[in-house]
Amino acid sequence: MMRRLLLLLEESGISHKHRIKYASLATLVIILIFTLSSYQSITQEEAIALLKQFSELIQGRLTPYGIFLNNFLIALAMVIPVVGVGVAGFIIYQTGLVVSAMSVLSGVPALILVLIPFITFYGIPEMLAYGVAVSESVILTGQIIRGRFRGELKVLPLVIGVILILLVVASLVEYLLLVAIGELAGEMGIEMPV
Repeated sequence: MMRRLLLLLEESGISHKHRIKYASLATLVIILIFTLSSYQSITQEEAIALLKQFSELIQGRLTPYGIFLNNFLIALAMVIPVVGVGVAGFIIYQTGLVVSAMSVLSGVPALILVLIPFITFYGIPEMLAYGVAVSESVILTGQIIRGRFRGELKVLPLVIGVILILLVVASLVEYLLLVAIGELAGEMGIEMPV
C-alpha cells in the first residue's frame, strides 16, 4: 500500500521528499506570519472590537466537530490554486491579531500566548495541516502552469486525507484542553463558553 502511494506521488511529478520540504517550509512561514502578527501594535479599543468579533465568530463552535469543521474549511480554502496562499496569509495574520488583542487586554506577553498552542500540542498538527494545504496550493498552481494538472488531481485526495487526519487530532486535543480550562475556570467562579 505504501509503495503504491509513493508511486502515485512520483507519477504526479513531485516526489514525497519534495512535498515534505514544501510543506515544512510553508508551515514555518505560517508560524512566522502568526508570530509576527501577534506583535502587531493595536489599541485597547481595537483589541476589544477584535475579540468581540472573534467571540461572535466562534460562538456555538466550541465542540470537537465545530473546531474541526472550522479548521478543515479554512484548510480547504488554502488548497485552492493561486488564491490559497493569499487566503492562508490573511487568515493566519488575522489569527495573530486576535492573539495581539488578547495580549493587550490581558497583559500576558504575546510570545507566551503564541507558544500555548505548541506547548499544549494542538498547534503542531494544526499548523502542519495548514502547511500541507498551502504547499499543495503552490504545487497545484505550478502543475497547472506546466500542464500537468491531471496527475496532481490523483494525489489531491491523499493530500486532503493527510490534512483531515492532522486536523482531527488537533481539534480533539484543542477541545479537551478547552474543557479542562473551562472546568478549572468554573472551579474559580469564572464562566467560560465551553
